[in-house]
Amino acid sequence: MLLLGFGAYGSLAQSTDKSARARSVLDAARQAAQVTKAPDGLAVSGSILRITKLDNGTSVVDTGTFNDSFDLKGQRVKLKETVDQGVSKANGPVESSDIRIATNELLNGALVYSNADVRKVGVKLVLPLGSPTKEEIESSVRTKAFINTFPFVLQPFFATPDDGFVFAGVAESKDQRADIITTTVAGVTYSFYFDQKDHRLLMMTYKFSDNGKSTSVKQYFSNYERFAGRLVPTTVKLEKQISINDKPNREVTEAYEIKSLKFDPTFAADLFK
Repeated sequence: MLLLGFGAYGSLAQSTDKSARARSVLDAARQAAQVTKAPDGLAVSGSILRITKLDNGTSVVDTGTFNDSFDLKGQRVKLKETVDQGVSKANGPVESSDIRIATNELLNGALVYSNADVRKVGVKLVLPLGSPTKEEIESSVRTKAFINTFPFVLQPFFATPDDGFVFAGVAESKDQRADIITTTVAGVTYSFYFDQKDHRLLMMTYKFSDNGKSTSVKQYFSNYERFAGRLVPTTVKLEKQISINDKPNREVTEAYEIKSLKFDPTFAADLFK
């Protein structure tokens, strides 16, 4: 994967203001993507492939679709995902488990909602998934909104303003150099890698821990295409390493292919209800 072997070194000697350097990196990225103004809304849909490798050698394979709506101006979010689940043992063929999982998450002011509908051969299953608090759901949706919109709008949503970004150095591989800028949101530090030549966002990394479980993520962006004149990545790949009590437990790879992306869409009146 691109940039996997990169190592970062200190900020350039001539950069005395890391915040100003970070703003210049973001400005160059927006200019390259032809982002003339921040949109008021965003709608993104496409396909999902998720592979979760368990420590017993079994892989859980989810394939399906997602449809996300972001009212950036009104601070409203709706996330929808539907996947069919399969299982593969020891890298063998994927066998259907006849399980379909549909998740819906919503954030609209005081209205916060999260639901998972799990069915096996059409019959709804009742699973002990736990009961997250309203605050936990809101925090999760806000984090997802920030992560999922930034590659397309290059503006923070539910997060820090531009002056919260700082220049963190340069990453270098055999044939590429990338400027690194970082920001911290709700205690999690995100690092963004922008190609120095064409200023495209190449990668984002972050790590978080909760109750003995640690998750590190590398997220890659590629296959840039134009939507409404903007240059945006249409392939998003993630590599997650999940450890429990400092012991590697599972690896997750995810691939999202963008099929439709609309800036400033007209949202249905009841979409965020």
